Amino acid sequence: MAKKKKSIFRYLLLADFIVISVVIISILVLGVVVTEHDWFFYKKQNLSFEDTYIDTRSWSVMDYADNPYITELLLKRGYNKVIDEMKL
Repeated sequence: MAKKKKSIFRYLLLADFIVISVVIISILVLGVVVTEHDWFFYKKQNLSFEDTYIDTRSWSVMDYADNPYITELLLKRGYNKVIDEMKL
């Protein structure tokens, strides 16, 4: 009986390790962009914990100019607010 519990514990420990590893890899590879009307995942340019969460709801024209990769992603997804603000 004790051997069975030990075996189950090992499987649960392995499952926890796999889940935690997948979460950490996902955080390194994917980021989240939040807009006024929606949110979406995007693939980061490099593996890092930086730019994991980007909130563009209060961005100014300069923020769009400083982040060309995110601006390009928004334009590809049809967010014309970027273009409208740059015309001002």
